Amino acid sequence: MTLSTALPPPLSPVLLAGLALRALPLRPVQMAVSAAFAAMRQRHAAVFERLADLGDCRVLIDPSDLPCCFLLTLGGPAPGIEVRADDAGLPAGLARLRAPLATLLALLEGRLDGDALFFARDLRMSGDTETVVALRNAVDGADIDVRRDLVEAAGPFGRPLSLLLRHGETLLGGAGAALGVLQASAARDAERRLRSLESRLDSLQQQTAAAPRRRANAAPPAAAATTATPERV
Repeated sequence: MTLSTALPPPLSPVLLAGLALRALPLRPVQMAVSAAFAAMRQRHAAVFERLADLGDCRVLIDPSDLPCCFLLTLGGPAPGIEVRADDAGLPAGLARLRAPLATLLALLEGRLDGDALFFARDLRMSGDTETVVALRNAVDGADIDVRRDLVEAAGPFGRPLSLLLRHGETLLGGAGAALGVLQASAARDAERRLRSLESRLDSLQQQTAAAPRRRANAAPPAAAATTATPERV
């Protein structure tokens, strides 16, 4: 089962960055994600203690605007995360979450309601939903702040990491504003083209309706019948 066609991602800086990442190998991404996951385990040990009772269960986190997905192993003695190019070879019943990256991060931090997102079709859940519910219950109230947690876990490198993250957020914000302008311009152009097409369609319909009347008016009059007068002798 592949989720690549579900929930098309919105145009965003993350989507553009994801397109650029397609040319990169997964290994450096795996190293960065593993380091972030280790920092989260250290910062929120209580969350993983609650998840340990689940046993060897897994959840596929599938950001719709990135060219990769993340397979989380939650329970058991060795939780971990694997960066994958796709979900090939994974069981169909595996717990899966799909949404834009910003939405997934907001869910993790408790800034958005998962039920509302699901019913609004901004979040897709499938497979083992019991595991998804257990994961949500485990992170609920855990005071997770991804940026803060990564900065604090970086130790002496926390300050430069904070500056780097802040600079990245500024760049993403500027790129998002620029994309918003482009989207608005494209929407106005599309609306203008649509109005032009509707006008042409109305004109064609009027011409089609008037054609039979024009043909009737243009037809020559029927020849009048004449009666021959007998010739006098």
